[in-house]
Amino acid sequence: MTAPTADVPGLLERMARLAGDVGPVLAPAGPDDLVTSVAATAQRMFGAKACSVALLTDDDSELVFTTIVGAGAESTKGLRLPSGQGIAGWVAMSGQPLVVSDLSQDPRWVGAIPTAGYTPRSILAAPVGTSERLLGVLEILDRSEDRPEAAADLELLAVVADQAALALEG
Repeated sequence: MTAPTADVPGLLERMARLAGDVGPVLAPAGPDDLVTSVAATAQRMFGAKACSVALLTDDDSELVFTTIVGAGAESTKGLRLPSGQGIAGWVAMSGQPLVVSDLSQDPRWVGAIPTAGYTPRSILAAPVGTSERLLGVLEILDRSEDRPEAAADLELLAVVADQAALALEG
């Protein structure tokens, strides 16, 4: 019995996506490559416009946006914020995940961050850390509106943030 060939292009596309997702895990890579892979996978998984990882400096005084995939990546990478400022700063200081459906109405939002013409409307953010130390914050910007409720996505985002922590500590 032979397999149907009607959906060969779709099957090949799914296989290519899977190889792209799994490849970095199988190939030796540094922490930066692994974190970028986690962020890119999260962006696709959430159907988001962008995903970023901001890491705390050694003295915990600043968050540095080290990994950005998607909209605004060029202008945001390397951006430094005081560790208590903005949505990422709030998540870092509280250690709690956060959903903001309308950033324009949230006083924690730092709207002056340059994003190359892209202004996000919503955010999901979760702390990235180990049992010993908070490392930073993972943010999902403008997730797909077709996704289920944001509260369920926060649980999923926590799993992704744990993967980022493993990559950073590895």
